Amino acid sequence: MRCADTPDQHSGIDPFSTEYWKTAKPTKGAGSVAPTASKKEAAENSAAGTLAMAPPPAPSDAFAVLGSSSAQRTKNQTPPPDDVVDMVRQTLAQYPKLSRVGLIELVASETKRPRIHVKDWVDALVDRVSTTGKKKILVLKE
Repeated sequence: MRCADTPDQHSGIDPFSTEYWKTAKPTKGAGSVAPTASKKEAAENSAAGTLAMAPPPAPSDAFAVLGSSSAQRTKNQTPPPDDVVDMVRQTLAQYPKLSRVGLIELVASETKRPRIHVKDWVDALVDRVSTTGKKKILVLKE
């Protein structure tokens, strides 16, 4: 059994050559059009930077440009409904060591309200107060 590509006998392909990947130059035919003088000038001018676009003006207030969604939510915040306020009071009385996230989850699941609104309402109603040591509890704002 004889292999055509052995160390003693190579085929006509050079694995280190790049001539196989060179692109063929397009021939001038009916489909190709030479660039006109105006296109050539535009290409030269854009390469030189004369037609480059100016950068946009810098904003005067960078934080206003960011426009965080939480800042927009607090501007349009509606007061909490009475049932949510009552639910927050009852939950804090029943579970005094409950975290803020736990309170939001409980109130949202019990009242069937969107969590994003419940979070805003809980932030408006509840403060986190430190007790002795490192322990912190949630209390209703006055």
